[in-house]
Amino acid sequence: MDSYFTRVAKIRDQLGNAGEEIPEKELSIYILRGLPDTWESFVQSVTGRDNLPKYDQLWANCVEEEARIMAIRRNS
Repeated sequence: MDSYFTRVAKIRDQLGNAGEEIPEKELSIYILRGLPDTWESFVQSVTGRDNLPKYDQLWANCVEEEARIMAIRRNS
């Protein structure tokens, strides 16, 4: 998950350097759309909120979800 968010940040920064700013809400939507299909319930829970989390919070949420998924796999 860290490599995914690092890659997104790099692309965001490159676009910013070229004068193309991506609003926080759009960035969150792009990130969520890029997650694997197995994350569909997580994506639905995040998009169902009144406000989408900003980049840093979404990263933290995704890391937590990844840890949860890994724990379930280990215990199966």
